[in-house]
Amino acid sequence: MMYYKSIIFSKTKFEGYFRYKDEFQIYPLKSEYLDRVKKYKHHPIIIEFKIEDSEWMSPKKDFSYLGDIFKKGSHDLLATAMTKLDRLIDLINLFSTNLFFRYKNNDGFWTVPATSDKTDDEINIIEHSDFLYKLFFLKGFNYQCIIDDFNTDITKEFNDIPLVDYNEYFSNDPNYDYNVLDTIKFPSVINYGLEGYFDLNVEEKKIIDTSIKYSNICMKNLELETTIGVLSAFTSIETLMNFYYKDFKPENCKECGQPRYSIAKRYTDFLLNFVGESDDLKKEFKKLYTFRSKIVHTGFSFITENLWHDLEEDKADDETIKKLQIMMVNKRLIINYLSLTKLGKKEKHHVVDTIS
Repeated sequence: MMYYKSIIFSKTKFEGYFRYKDEFQIYPLKSEYLDRVKKYKHHPIIIEFKIEDSEWMSPKKDFSYLGDIFKKGSHDLLATAMTKLDRLIDLINLFSTNLFFRYKNNDGFWTVPATSDKTDDEINIIEHSDFLYKLFFLKGFNYQCIIDDFNTDITKEFNDIPLVDYNEYFSNDPNYDYNVLDTIKFPSVINYGLEGYFDLNVEEKKIIDTSIKYSNICMKNLELETTIGVLSAFTSIETLMNFYYKDFKPENCKECGQPRYSIAKRYTDFLLNFVGESDDLKKEFKKLYTFRSKIVHTGFSFITENLWHDLEEDKADDETIKKLQIMMVNKRLIINYLSLTKLGKKEKHHVVDTIS
């Protein structure tokens, strides 16, 4: 077993500290170099996490030709650490309405050079461009990635991240990075959900990881590629649903041979079981499945994902509400599934707002 430290980012400020047992902890990066920068949109965050011996990977591709930095031992460590890091980012995003991420694309881009001490007028008269890579570099950090244990001194520097009532967090004006001037908070159920996740057996964790991955893809694509994002949310839901019903054998109709228990009904019952149970919700979940079929079978796409569109304001608002509703249902489904696993009540829906 070993401990590893890396840097991730958020669009909204993360000003506190969160630790889950001996698995991982996150807290803001404090650096004199950041103090010199006046404007930046991505806030760097330190994440420290545990790597179990069973999680080590040995990728088949050999990068040794690139030199000592990619010798086999180093490459195995990097592959193992980044795989675990991506899984943890997805897991944190499941509980958050704010997106956490790391830089993955190393493609370069052209930009106008500007330092933090130049005025807007001085920047405007610059006549040449530079080619940059999208990387975050902190001097000396590469040599600090392997650590002996979690940093315990940060509890003196930062307060715990505020935990908000579960239902209020997702239902009462949730901040999906729409207000980047706010600060990040977590729902009160996060510790129950994380405990449920880390208690899963190997088979179930693989399914949950896949479901969470698609939920995360939804979150990342919800604005610019809304249709793909929403389809990812439906894929996330159905991944977990199919696993839950894997041993279910529906009775076939004697007349036509088709299952009596339709997929649409199974879908609705599954959401009623884990997200919420009422006549109104039953109608909404039926509509969601119909909407999912509309995308898959007719090629429907969200008009508001286009930068320029002439959709009327009320219809544009309807699209916004629809995409947020689907993402919220997806998140709450997985969170409730994990929390009920912890509570030993996975066979029936129990509203988690009683958890403080």
